[in-house]
Amino acid sequence: MRYGTRRQLRSAGLGPADLADLDQLREAYEDFLRGKRSRADVEPLFRAASLQPWFELAWVPREPPEPGEWPDMDFDPAELIATLSCPVLAFFGEDDDWVPVDESIERWRAAAVTGGADLTVVRLPGTSHEPAERSGEVSRLYEETLGDWVASVLREGTGARMDDTAPPS
Repeated sequence: MRYGTRRQLRSAGLGPADLADLDQLREAYEDFLRGKRSRADVEPLFRAASLQPWFELAWVPREPPEPGEWPDMDFDPAELIATLSCPVLAFFGEDDDWVPVDESIERWRAAAVTGGADLTVVRLPGTSHEPAERSGEVSRLYEETLGDWVASVLREGTGARMDDTAPPS
């Protein structure tokens, strides 16, 4: 989220001072969600930030929610990939607003080497965070690549076989 929200502010023409304020807010918010900071500590930051023109781009609520873990944002898929020894297909947008694509691909490739996963990475031209083109249509390359990859894995026997779930005859 830090990468994505910083990118949103830069795209809106905001400068270093606003980015620094955003960083302070996001850090406080994330620490609060993880139980590392108190509500009393973060509420003044939330109030001050909510008055800024960039606040809606920060993806932070106006009032702190209930604290707790933030498992979806703390999850690092590279850690999981490092434990795999099976085929893995990863798609990335050509220019993702929310994920640093080049850095992510590097981490995934390094993790795949560690675990022995057979990693295939595909960058989809004309897409961003979702495998859809600017028109809203799902990328044809995404659909074709996914279908071809699954067929190849099944054909090579490196993944589950389609008939493994068929009832005995």
